Amino acid sequence: MRGDPNIYLSPAREVHPLNDAILAAAKELSRRPLEFRRVIYVISDGKEYGSNAKTSDVIHYLQENKIEVDGTLVGDSALWGLGVLDRMSLPLMMRDNNLTPYANATGGNVDSDFRIPAIEKSFARIAAEARYRYYVGYYSHEPFIDGKYRKIEVVVLNHGTNLTILVKKGYWPAAMELQPRTATPTQ
Repeated sequence: MRGDPNIYLSPAREVHPLNDAILAAAKELSRRPLEFRRVIYVISDGKEYGSNAKTSDVIHYLQENKIEVDGTLVGDSALWGLGVLDRMSLPLMMRDNNLTPYANATGGNVDSDFRIPAIEKSFARIAAEARYRYYVGYYSHEPFIDGKYRKIEVVVLNHGTNLTILVKKGYWPAAMELQPRTATPTQ
């Protein structure tokens, strides 16, 4: 009946458990030996709602297990340039994209597109990058295992125009272990 005060319409909110999905993929991937590449490729709108795991805990798990997250934003998140803009900290900019923080924290990259050929091209490019990348190593004067997060800054002088530099912002040191960390991030 129209205008009845006892009728309430509240549509159920869509569930987007992106954190739980990335954590589940990371747990499976962390079983691979460390000498193999560990890359998770996600096609998503980047929205998160309904996960049990918190983004910060999943990022910590990814970093400890040396797993990179790359992806393609689709849907209403696939606006031109969004992947580039999300890498910048612009004041007063609202973000409902959880995929870009994963890529930024793990040294990955995010493209934005909604067309199938562009998604296929993005996947092929990311697969090629994973195959042909260089790793830089260094020795630290810090204690090897002290539980502290290490920040990384890479500066390249005189790089060519066809050079793309993707660097994770830091890492959690861990002993060379044969088994991955078994702790599960919780809310």
